[in-house]
Amino acid sequence: MMSIICKHSNCDRDMRVFNEHPVFHTDEVRVAELGERAQRLVYLKEGVTSEALFSFMSGLIIRREKWLFVEDQDRFMGSCWAHATRLLAAAQVQLRVCYVGEMWLGKRGDNDSFLDKGIVNRLRIAVDGYQDIANRYFGKDSEEAAQVRRLLRNDLKLPVWMYARRRTSDVPELENRKELDRLMEACFSDPGLSPWLTRNTYRYAPIMVYRVFLFFYHVSFRLYRLAKIRN
Repeated sequence: MMSIICKHSNCDRDMRVFNEHPVFHTDEVRVAELGERAQRLVYLKEGVTSEALFSFMSGLIIRREKWLFVEDQDRFMGSCWAHATRLLAAAQVQLRVCYVGEMWLGKRGDNDSFLDKGIVNRLRIAVDGYQDIANRYFGKDSEEAAQVRRLLRNDLKLPVWMYARRRTSDVPELENRKELDRLMEACFSDPGLSPWLTRNTYRYAPIMVYRVFLFFYHVSFRLYRLAKIRN
């Protein structure tokens, strides 16, 4: 079985492009057999975001007959990641992945339908969902599971967590701080300076510092978008 992965651009609601979404450190074409552990580890270490491990379904190209040949992974149905688990189930036998390194799609932003139950729940879908997948197919203490957590940390950087922390204060009836703390610990529990700094900044930084950062971020981002539109 073979899966092709392409890149996509990130766009606003009106499909105006503002950047390219990274998948790997470089855009060179790469092919890996994920059924072979040595190749799988190299592949994961070269990944930058969870899209390297199939999180963005629209960026995948697979022959339909090959897709249907693999059984549904019932345990993960409804998790938002059933498509990824189907591919990883195939990789237990044979799954060749080809990253083309070209941008073939534009991803429309500002319309995340999974935010209807709050940002904490949205983080739960990503963190618990992908860690459950890693634990199921690679083992909780495996090097692959550690790489999956790294990819998630690249997807979910500190500003996302600070925003969620602020929301737990603004709308505690919707956002659960205790659950958010659990997710932070699950995602950033690995050793190393970067996870440690992120954990402790999340825990101890005053929310006012985040509000000031957010103000300047929004101003600079709007200026960046305007410059991209004019060009």
